[in-house]
Amino acid sequence: MPATCEHVIVTKDFMPVPPLDPWEVQPGVQVFHHEFGGRVMRHAVTRPDGKPGVFYVTQKSDCCKVIAVTTDGNIVMIGRYHVATSQWSIETPGGNAREGEARHDTAMRELLAETGYGMPDDEEPVFECLANGHQLNGVFPARTYAYVLRGVVRREDATERALTHGTQVIYEVPIEQVIACIDKDRYITCSVDQALLERFFRRELWRITAPFSAR
Repeated sequence: MPATCEHVIVTKDFMPVPPLDPWEVQPGVQVFHHEFGGRVMRHAVTRPDGKPGVFYVTQKSDCCKVIAVTTDGNIVMIGRYHVATSQWSIETPGGNAREGEARHDTAMRELLAETGYGMPDDEEPVFECLANGHQLNGVFPARTYAYVLRGVVRREDATERALTHGTQVIYEVPIEQVIACIDKDRYITCSVDQALLERFFRRELWRITAPFSAR
């Protein structure tokens, strides 16, 4: 176990090699469980400085987010109020996976449940993976998967059912207006959605400009 913290100045070819298991972590004890909030585990640990400590980890299933693009090129988004932040927010649809559920199936289920949008009957969904990582890696071991799904259409009126998921408004928004909301720091208050939509915008811009820059 390291006795000090190293200071490394990277010049080129950055390939970090972290120390192996710098924390000694004992098996966790459940201290809280909620159907939607997850399971909070308390771990006794020995920190990298050799001192004992306690760490809490929240166990929850993976989350799937969907940037759903309509045939007109608009992005399907939802509006809801969050009790934790006391804020109204516009965000991409998504939710947590059920036990044994494939991540693409989670994405489709949440999209339909929260918005009523899905793929036409004669088309199979083609998922583009936009991101796959830990949303809050200091607290949650679960991963967040973000997909782009193009060509979605409104399959059903989901306004009543969406209310049970917390959705209060269903939007179709042109991408330039989505980016304007992020730039003005308005409405889209989730930092994960901000980062995902910015990455999506950069990819779309590259798709448009790459053929011309290659000439």
